[in-house]
Amino acid sequence: MPEPLLGHSPLPNSERFNPMNMLSLGSVPPLRCVTMCVSLLLLTIVGCDSSTKPSGSGKKSASRPKGDDRFVGTIMGMCEPDRLGLDSSPDQVAGLLNQWWMRSGESDELANAFGSQAIARLENEMPAGTLNRAADARFDERDVEFIRDAQMFREIVDLALSQEDHPEPALFDWVVRNVELEADSDSVAKTPYEIVMFGRGTAEERAWVFAELMRQLRLDTFIIKPQDADDSSRWLVAVEDENGLGQLYDPVVGVPVPTSTDWLQNVEPKAASLQQLHDNEELWKSLYPAGDGFGEQDFTSWDAEAIGTSTLWAPRMQQLQQSVSADALTAVIYQPLPEPDRKLPFVKKISLWPFPEKQLVARYTTEEPLRYANLWLPFQMPFSVEVPGGVLQAGDANQLRNSLQLGQPLQLQLKARTSQLGGDLSSAIQEYINVRLQCTRMDELSNVPTELRRSHSKAFEDAYFWIGVCQFELGRLEQAAQTFASYVDHELFRDRGSHLEQARLLLAQCQNTPEDRAIYLREIPDGSPAKDQADFELRKLQSLTPDDVEPTVEPKEAAPSKPSGPAVAEKP
Repeated sequence: MPEPLLGHSPLPNSERFNPMNMLSLGSVPPLRCVTMCVSLLLLTIVGCDSSTKPSGSGKKSASRPKGDDRFVGTIMGMCEPDRLGLDSSPDQVAGLLNQWWMRSGESDELANAFGSQAIARLENEMPAGTLNRAADARFDERDVEFIRDAQMFREIVDLALSQEDHPEPALFDWVVRNVELEADSDSVAKTPYEIVMFGRGTAEERAWVFAELMRQLRLDTFIIKPQDADDSSRWLVAVEDENGLGQLYDPVVGVPVPTSTDWLQNVEPKAASLQQLHDNEELWKSLYPAGDGFGEQDFTSWDAEAIGTSTLWAPRMQQLQQSVSADALTAVIYQPLPEPDRKLPFVKKISLWPFPEKQLVARYTTEEPLRYANLWLPFQMPFSVEVPGGVLQAGDANQLRNSLQLGQPLQLQLKARTSQLGGDLSSAIQEYINVRLQCTRMDELSNVPTELRRSHSKAFEDAYFWIGVCQFELGRLEQAAQTFASYVDHELFRDRGSHLEQARLLLAQCQNTPEDRAIYLREIPDGSPAKDQADFELRKLQSLTPDDVEPTVEPKEAAPSKPSGPAVAEKP
C-alpha cells in the first residue's frame, strides 16, 4: 500500500467508530463474515480477467478491464442505502475499494493533486487535518458512507424531479419536514445520513442536508450573511443557478425567502434571489418579528461560504467517479474545490464553510460511543422472540410468556425508515405498522432488559409519527391529520413526546381554514426551536385574513382522535 501523503495517518480500525456496527450483542450475525465472502468472490472475478491487466505502473489504461468494471460496480452496489449496514459493512467495502485502487495504479497520480492556492485554503479555512485527509490516496469508512449518502440523496432528488419542474423549493420543504429543528444545546455531531435517519438537526444541519440534495442537481450551495455580520447574526443558505445566487432559503423559519412582502403575491413557493434581497431587505426581515436579530447591517455586501467536505474534494473520489459506469453510480460523489476568485454578484468574499468537516471529525472520533449507540438502537428494533429449544410446552399462559427469549434484532425500523427516505412511502407505512405491532407485543414480556424496552418504546413512537409524515407526503391529508392529532393526544406522548412540535406544525398544514391552522400553531410553546416557524405562519395568516385570525380567538377542542393508533383505513 502506498505511504499516506502529507503525513496523514488514518485512525486504526480499533479507534474508528462505525455507527452501523455498534451492537455488541451475541445474537447479531457479524457483517464482516458476509462481506469477506463477497470480497473473495469479487477478487475471483477480477482474477479471471488478469490477462487484461494494464502493463506498467501508475498509468491509467486506455480501456479498463471488464473485471475491474464488474468489481467496482459491485462495490458501488454494496454502498446502496438499503444494503450498507444491513448486508455489507463500511470497513470491508473500504478494503475492497483500496484493493481495486492499488490494482489500477491510479493512486500514484495523486501526489500533486492540489496546487499551492488550494493547499493554503484547506489549511487556513478548514479544520486541522482536512488537507491531509483530502489528499490521502486511500479510501476509508467515511468515504464509503459518503457514497451511500450520495446515493440516498440521489434517490430523493430523482423522486422530486419526477414530480416538480423546479424541485429546489420542494426539496427544501422536504428537509424541513423530515429534519425537525433542534436547539444547538441538544445536538450531537451527526453525519448527513444520521441527520435524516434520526429526523432531527440544527439549522446548520438542515442547510448541510439541503446542500447535499442540491449537489445531486449539480447546483452549488453557499452559506451567506451580510459582510458586517458577526457570528451570532442570522444567515441564509443560497443556491447558485443561472441568476447567480438565485434562490435564498432560511433554515430556521423553514421557508424560502419570499419574493414579496405582500403575502397574496407569494402563492407559489418561489425563493427570492440575492438581487431581490439587495433591492428590498424587508423580504428577509419579514420572516421575523420587527428588527429581530438584524441590527443595523448592510444588506448590499455579502460573504459566502462554500459547502463541502474533504471527501467531496478528494482526487481519489474524482477518479472513482470517472471509473464507475452511469449504470452503477448516478450520484455525484466529487466536486473540485471552489475557486476563491470566482465572481458572484454582491459577494465580496468566498471562503469554505468549516462546519460539515468539524462535525464529521467530531463524529468519527467521538468519545461518547454509547450515546450514539443509544440513538441507533431503536433502529435495530424489534427483536425476534424465540421459544427455548424450539418447542412450546403446554402450561400456564403467563409461565409460557415469561419463558420466551429474545432472539436477534430484526432491524425493521431501519428498513422502514430507509423505505421512507427512498420514496417508497406506501411500503414504509406498512413496515411502520408492523414495527408498532411487534414493539407492542414486547410489553407483554417480563424478561426484556430495561434498555431494550426503552428502545422498543422509542421505535414505537417514531413509527407512529412517521406514518403521519408518509401520509402527508402521499397527499392523504385527512389521514395524516388524524394520525398527527392521535399522536398529540396519545397518553404516552401528549406530555413528553419527542415529535410534538413537528406534529403540530404538520397538523396545521393539514387544516382547511385559517382558524384551525392557528389553533395548532399557537400550541407551540415559547423557547421551542419551532417557535420562529410557528410565529411566522401566524403572522402570515393574520395578514391574509386579519378578520378571521386574531390573537383573541379561543382555541377549540381538536377533532376526537383514536389513541389506539394512526389512521390507516385505506391500504396503500
